[in-house]
Amino acid sequence: MHSFPVRRSTLAFFLTFSVLLFLMASAVSTHGHAESPPFIAGFERFARHGDLSLSDAGGLLVSELSCAACHESADPQLTPKRGPTLVGAANQFSQKWLREYLNDPSGKKAGTTMPHRLRHLDASQRQAVVNKLVAFLSTQKKPFETVRATGAVAVMHEFWNQGDPLRGRNLYHTVGCVACHQPDANQETNKTQPSAVDQMIAQLDSEELRELGLLRAARRVASVPHGDLVGKYTRRALTMFLLRPDSVRPGARMPNLRLSPSEAADLTAYLLGERMGELSIQESSLDSAMIEEGRSLFVELQCSNCHEAVGVTAPKMATPWKKLNPATELNCLTKPTAAMPDYGLDDLQVESIKGLLESDSLMAELDEAKSVHRRMLQLNCYACHQREVELPDGGRSEVLGGVGRYRKSYFEMIEQVDLGDEGRLPPPLTGVGSKLQTKALKAVFDQRTPAYRRHMKARMPAYHASSVKDLVEELPVADRAGSKTESVVFGKVGDSLLRAGHELSGTGCVECHYYRGEGLPGVIGLDLAGITTRVRPEWFHDFVLDPGALKDRTRMPTFFPDGKSNRPDLLEGDVEKQVASLWFYLKGLANQPLPDKIEKVRSQNYELRPDNRPVVLRSFMQDAGTHAIAVGFPERIHYAFDSEKIRLASAWKGRFIDARGTWFERFTPPAEPLGESLIRFPQGQPFALLDREEIRWPAWGDQMNLYQFRGYRLDAKGVPTFLYQFAQWQVEDRIEPMRQGGLRRQWVIKPVEGQMAAFRDESVVLNLCVHQATKLTRKSATQVHGGGLSTRIIRSPEDADSADLRIITAEKSERWIVPVSGKERQTIVVEYGW
Repeated sequence: MHSFPVRRSTLAFFLTFSVLLFLMASAVSTHGHAESPPFIAGFERFARHGDLSLSDAGGLLVSELSCAACHESADPQLTPKRGPTLVGAANQFSQKWLREYLNDPSGKKAGTTMPHRLRHLDASQRQAVVNKLVAFLSTQKKPFETVRATGAVAVMHEFWNQGDPLRGRNLYHTVGCVACHQPDANQETNKTQPSAVDQMIAQLDSEELRELGLLRAARRVASVPHGDLVGKYTRRALTMFLLRPDSVRPGARMPNLRLSPSEAADLTAYLLGERMGELSIQESSLDSAMIEEGRSLFVELQCSNCHEAVGVTAPKMATPWKKLNPATELNCLTKPTAAMPDYGLDDLQVESIKGLLESDSLMAELDEAKSVHRRMLQLNCYACHQREVELPDGGRSEVLGGVGRYRKSYFEMIEQVDLGDEGRLPPPLTGVGSKLQTKALKAVFDQRTPAYRRHMKARMPAYHASSVKDLVEELPVADRAGSKTESVVFGKVGDSLLRAGHELSGTGCVECHYYRGEGLPGVIGLDLAGITTRVRPEWFHDFVLDPGALKDRTRMPTFFPDGKSNRPDLLEGDVEKQVASLWFYLKGLANQPLPDKIEKVRSQNYELRPDNRPVVLRSFMQDAGTHAIAVGFPERIHYAFDSEKIRLASAWKGRFIDARGTWFERFTPPAEPLGESLIRFPQGQPFALLDREEIRWPAWGDQMNLYQFRGYRLDAKGVPTFLYQFAQWQVEDRIEPMRQGGLRRQWVIKPVEGQMAAFRDESVVLNLCVHQATKLTRKSATQVHGGGLSTRIIRSPEDADSADLRIITAEKSERWIVPVSGKERQTIVVEYGW
């Protein structure tokens, strides 16, 4: 904490403002309830329909409105959500937006949970206070985090400016954003068959829905408002927020959807729409006196109780929670004085908080089931997941939550195979504490954990461990998780059990599940590798015996109907031994043979693996067209060359390519790279003839007749060099991986003998385009970033200096071009990194 000298002007302002508060202390709010009361997702969906008791609804409001940030309480049920950290606010939010928001929070963002602290001031007084607060917030600067590339994720230079709004639109409507936020009604979705329950709901009236207990499933779920994103964020600020939400909102109400940097940029491009230019963050310079007055106000108005900021004193507390009297005439709920926050609560919200204050529910500690329910309401887990909970009307239990009826169509599978709601919607959480081992339950929330349900486009959000600590600890207790060990449930492992488990897996499990990433064609179920480290032995035993008893409407069949095995030839038909054999086989799967059916398919697999020397495959590819030449290297860096348009089309890392479509299916579907970190090179040929001052790069159709592809030759190492002619020049184009990653590309350009005499126009120059992107940033005389690539010229033409390496702009694209002397042999070498 820093100390700051108090200026006379600051002291005078503070005394003036204190007098103003004193004179207004007896005044009460006359504005009535706000038109847009605070929006808390769990309250809107459940409390307004009687699915929460008044005290439970009040407890939810108290935590989400951060009441205990001012009214101190030791009760963990009232732990305040608090607001976003304002360290870095000067980098993130525009001053114009801050002024408008502080002037009228709910008017600027409908449903905000931030109270109005200045409603009692007249327009000029309010504006003066707002200006001082904004001046102080302008000092809250913090550098943005540096996002570095990894082996699996490429990071473009200034990636926040490289977003694609169309990709962002598709991401927004598929990865899970629309579980909470409003979808676009015009977004096309895959036509999926509604569940039997949804079909029934569509045909019933409200009275029939009530009689059948389906009103809850039929309701339209309200959306969490976005607010004015366009006026609030720069592209960089919103991209970084989407990438690391907890860095700004530690309360975890905005989850981390495990976005890559490019995905966050795509979402930003969609959410900010067609905004022209970048948002201006700071409007004008501010004097130090105004900043100091804003700092004092930040504490006096109790902003520091909810928001972290640098250079502020200890927060100013109000009456402790346990001493509050709901019967007091002047209070935060209905008649706030000038010194109190005004939340603009509606009648039900007021009644709920009063119900909590008047109840004795805080006297008793919540049991684990109710505590889990409370935390799931706070984090809005019910937006995606269902869970059976005890309702307030006499202990009756029913299922709450799940994806809203009108949002289900946006939840899709990677492969468009209709497995019903079970295949595309997040799983129900009833009994999940008795299913997952504690370590596995904790890993579910960890960003480093890979997706388990890879067939679903929706993603399980990641959370900081501190945000879900109580859930991880309390779910097993709430769901009465068994404590029996593996040996108690299944006995001891033996060779006969392992052989039987292998045989049983091939009987039925293999038809729907992967094993160590391998599966039969068309399989889209879960991978059973590692399942014995995730689920509890007792749950596995009971689920395999009777899946429907533990998971309602599951597609998982039972292989033990009426408790009898359909393979009496194995282990003498002993059901208990057969279930144990499956467990032990899956536990040792890393060292056990795969099911026979998978091994048979593997023997017919056509994945090309360049283990010892490069592999060259002519194929049909999405990026490289019908004349694609894919080249794979043992260094696990590969590329595709379009021999029709004479261009490097794409490059990627990891696995190479599957040749099945090329060799056996007549290029249908097109061959796809099997690896990761795919980078697509822009359309456009490498060479062009330009006037010395010309900036327009000709289209392929304008100069295609000047190109002639002549094939390729392999050197002793198996690396291809592509041979083609452009106008009067022969070109040798060699592309190979670098030791440190990336690709090195070398052009050897030489005039065709006997043809240069015809080339006499000195005003026309041969040019080579070494990099093209929407926006290029020059890092040095010989290095440029853009479009996800870093390009460095290692060797340029002998008669060219750095001034000749120019960037031209035309038709919403920038090109880095190198002029080439056309009269003698020249060599140009560049390196691509991503």
